[in-house]
Amino acid sequence: MKEDLKLLLCTFVALYNDLDRLESAIRRGATNDRDNSGYTALHYAARAGHLKACRLLLSAGADANCVTNGGVTPLHRASMMGRVEIVEFLCEKGALVDARDSDGQNALHRAAQGAHMQTAKVLMSRMASLKNVRDNRGRFPIDLIGSKGDLDERVKKMLIPDSLEEE
Repeated sequence: MKEDLKLLLCTFVALYNDLDRLESAIRRGATNDRDNSGYTALHYAARAGHLKACRLLLSAGADANCVTNGGVTPLHRASMMGRVEIVEFLCEKGALVDARDSDGQNALHRAAQGAHMQTAKVLMSRMASLKNVRDNRGRFPIDLIGSKGDLDERVKKMLIPDSLEEE
């Protein structure tokens, strides 16, 4: 029960960007603790877009490439929410841009799903070949954009897999 409370505190304060309490939770050893799905405080802070919390967690020894039970990394979480600043920071701190979750999706798939084209640009600048990766259902990142608003045609073109450009 005590461990559950420590984890709950750490994830809650990371999610709501309460840095004082986050520091306290870190001092209690909750930096890399996981919930039942395998999410850590870094996953929650990255998804919520809290750069200071992410910095604090990584400086305390959080793993930038920690994966959930479904293989999701903090970079996946930040990418799916379009948190460009967090994506850039995690990449600088060694996050693997080509890490794939249990669905075979990388961070670019997640960015494309949310039509987060600025995030997609950042990821592509790190590894252009991400656009050529199919997930477990055979879909490229561009296939996941769907009918999400009015996307910049240049960005859409940037996501076209090399094999389809040749056709």
